[in-house]
Amino acid sequence: MKDSFHAARNPKNCRFISICAAIAALAFSAHAADLLDISLTNLSLPTAQGWTYDTVNSSLSETQAFSTDGTILRMNTLGQGYQSQGRNVYVHTITNFVPGGDWILDFRIRVPQFESMYSDPTYNASGFGIGVSFDGIGVWVGLTGAIRFWLEDGTTPTALVLFDTSDWHDYRFVTDRAHRTYYFFIDNILKSSGPLATSTNSHFMFGDGTGGQNARAEIASLHLFQRGVGQGTTVPADIYHAVEVAWSTTVGRTYQVQSTPSLTNPNWSDFGLPFTGDGLPKSVFDTTRDATNRFYRVIQVE
Repeated sequence: MKDSFHAARNPKNCRFISICAAIAALAFSAHAADLLDISLTNLSLPTAQGWTYDTVNSSLSETQAFSTDGTILRMNTLGQGYQSQGRNVYVHTITNFVPGGDWILDFRIRVPQFESMYSDPTYNASGFGIGVSFDGIGVWVGLTGAIRFWLEDGTTPTALVLFDTSDWHDYRFVTDRAHRTYYFFIDNILKSSGPLATSTNSHFMFGDGTGGQNARAEIASLHLFQRGVGQGTTVPADIYHAVEVAWSTTVGRTYQVQSTPSLTNPNWSDFGLPFTGDGLPKSVFDTTRDATNRFYRVIQVE
């Protein structure tokens, strides 16, 4: 057994930082530097708010496919145009944007029911989804059966997140143009990231994208906004020290990190899950903000 001990001291040393990176977008003040800003209010149907109701090969009128009670916008296309190419979507043209700026899509939605021609969830992307395309990049986020990203250049591999979309969740899609990367959060937890895709379109749309998959969906909020190049907002933030525990590993051996608040009558408890060695160094990090002292060791277990 090999033990490594570390004490954590001086937990806080700084207070203000500037948050500009796209992956840190959850922390910044969203409206301070907004350029493009399109929000949906559920007090009325979207056509009363500047959206266009777009149907292709579908006989459903807006009021047959969508309704609102002033709080929730509801869509129901179940059984309509099934296994056809029909669609029932709202479209908003995007014009007021600054080229090169990152954008963020926030929405709170659930899809309690859907039907599909396909048994493979990889294909269940269009019963209900949200599409954003402008300034050379685009994505369709499908929410039926799982979460599928249809990146619009047609060559980028589709990302699939197996997740229960039938319950309410808060979703956020963030672009990082500097690194040609997107980040997708569910309930403030990063669930997927990958390369951005090119697009020649310029629109913001949501709804039932095809007759091959239909759905019953509920929309509580929908918001698309953009930041200018290099723009961000300085917000108060506390920065704390952290401790890194690092050790060498042997292939096939199992290691467990443990911690104790004191070396006097120590009470060792497991920190995280065991690691299986692959011959490369391993390390773990732990916050120190709630403890003046904490000690660590790494044990090799069979």
